[in-house]
Amino acid sequence: FAFSISSFYIERKMGSLNFLGLLLILSITSSPLVSMYVGVVWAGSSVIYFALWGYMIVDYLFALTKDTRSKTNLIVGGIAIFCKYIGSTLEPDIVSTNIFVPINLINNAGHYFGFIIGILISVVVGISTVYTKHQLK
Repeated sequence: FAFSISSFYIERKMGSLNFLGLLLILSITSSPLVSMYVGVVWAGSSVIYFALWGYMIVDYLFALTKDTRSKTNLIVGGIAIFCKYIGSTLEPDIVSTNIFVPINLINNAGHYFGFIIGILISVVVGISTVYTKHQLK
């Protein structure tokens, strides 16, 4: 479910093959770094989930400044980021869930490492895209 929320926004902007490439890059970069820091052999897919969330936030901010922004992408992106935020606040014990604190992001080193790596990769992709478009003009 978490990856389908990401694909609603990212895949429709990038295309399926580019989205698959992004998933591979995020899994190749984030899981080994988390494994080295936390000390596990391989981090789970939740690291990639949080990396996609970080990627989406920065990509969404870059989309706000573009000349050719799509209203559909802005709406879908905002909803997807909000859904991911709500998902990061949920706890197995629903009574202790606090929608104001993304506890799953804060309390798990793998999650925030993935989140930071997603932000960094999105910044690199966003800057390179803007630079390439500037060079073509």
